[in-house]
Amino acid sequence: MSERPEPDNAFSGFTSMRAFLWPIHTYELKKFLPTAFMLFLVVFNYTIMRNTKDTLVVPMAGPEVIPILKGAIILPISICLVALYNYLANFVSLERLFYGGVSMFMVAFTLFYFVLFPYRADLLPDPVLIEGLKETYPRFQHFFSVYQNWVYVFFYLFAELWGAITLQFLFWSFANDVTRIEESKRFYAMFAFLGHLALIPAGYLGIQSCELQKIFGKLGGDDCEIILEVVTIAFLMGGTALLFLRRWMAKHVLSNPFYYDAAASQAKVQKPKVKLTFMEGIKLVASSPYIGLIVVLILGYGISNNILGLYWKKQLQIAFPAKYDYQRFMGQFSMFTGVSTITLTFLFKGIIPRFGWFAGAMITPAVLFLAGTFFFGFIIFDAALAPLTAFMGLTPLVLAVGIGTFQQVISKSAKYAMFDPTKEMAYIPLDEALKTRGKAAADVIGHSLSKASSGYIITFIMIVSATRDLLELTPILGGVVLVIILGWIFSVRALNHRYQALVNFRKEEKLRDAGIVSSVKSA
Repeated sequence: MSERPEPDNAFSGFTSMRAFLWPIHTYELKKFLPTAFMLFLVVFNYTIMRNTKDTLVVPMAGPEVIPILKGAIILPISICLVALYNYLANFVSLERLFYGGVSMFMVAFTLFYFVLFPYRADLLPDPVLIEGLKETYPRFQHFFSVYQNWVYVFFYLFAELWGAITLQFLFWSFANDVTRIEESKRFYAMFAFLGHLALIPAGYLGIQSCELQKIFGKLGGDDCEIILEVVTIAFLMGGTALLFLRRWMAKHVLSNPFYYDAAASQAKVQKPKVKLTFMEGIKLVASSPYIGLIVVLILGYGISNNILGLYWKKQLQIAFPAKYDYQRFMGQFSMFTGVSTITLTFLFKGIIPRFGWFAGAMITPAVLFLAGTFFFGFIIFDAALAPLTAFMGLTPLVLAVGIGTFQQVISKSAKYAMFDPTKEMAYIPLDEALKTRGKAAADVIGHSLSKASSGYIITFIMIVSATRDLLELTPILGGVVLVIILGWIFSVRALNHRYQALVNFRKEEKLRDAGIVSSVKSA
């Protein structure tokens, strides 16, 4: 095999058109394509389960329970899983941890489909008892709704954790480990482009599962057996393919120094593992302003988009009270998001190499600020806009669903196209301790904390005010979203300075290791 070139400009060797359309060298395909397809499978599984979890929970319990789920259940379990990961990482290889993490989800969804869901009538509490508790303790009515639907909460939990554990951490830890800095400038935008193509078939599968439910099952009330059967089988097939690809990469790519720098050092000497306890890992992150700024970025997107998403789901609950209709709409939403993500990725993927990391990282908060302002403005001033709504021949509910859907599509597309790639690029120049343990705490806990924080804010206000309807809190939560996005923007600016300095340091370090005297300092 010919020697791999190391150009100073990551895009050298390409024509301007090739650099825009397909900036991947032929010799890189053996590493690039399997990694991109791994992301495709992770996103596919995440999308079908994300849509289904909302279908199971929102029509029955309402979006008001979501803040409680994320704050009181998902966050503590995420912390426990990170603690377990950090403990096992001292004794088990990262490859085996990947296999174990994916297998855990496959077992959980199998258990739900074959045990919990079929026997839900015997497992769920008496609805009359729950309604009595809600009337007696109105401030905690939404907590009782969580207990009333705990079987579906189990599904919701693991669907959320798949995004936090497998997508945000296991996959991107793998990608950051095997991708070189000069490759990341070309690879990551293309990862987003190819990986999020999965939104389209995932959305189509959701729509078709509804059609099968219509033909072979029932459409009323709690009946969604066919939908669950389709998505469970699809998830297990996707998980199996993901495990196979990870194993194939380990045998045929990561053992070759041509593709993977660590393979050369492993061939020469086996370095002892750096053993860190969970608390030591947390202290390591707390002592790193760099990781702290990444956490602020994650919190900025998570809190703001989750609050906006709750209001959107409130409109969906009113518009689509039946599970069949809700699942069908979510399938269409995923397809729209896939097309939008692919379009934005294609249009924006030249921004980072041309204008730098900072420009790419600023796109997502700018999009959320503009789209969120428009959405909240419509909800707050809906009465004043009633004549315009009537003139357009639309009901306020239809227009609210349309505006909210547009906001969610464009926000998620910006996240997939720009936020995720720029965030992951920020990890690459870090040392191994921060790249693994630091990323675990920042991504998994930060991802869940961002959702939990929005939950804590909303739950506290709802308990104090005994509010039954989320729409009553719109002016307050609209102001919260504005403040959070502004803090997110300032953090992007601060992280950019540290990222550029660290990238330059790694370049000098590489030159010193190669025996080349760097002239950067002398200049």
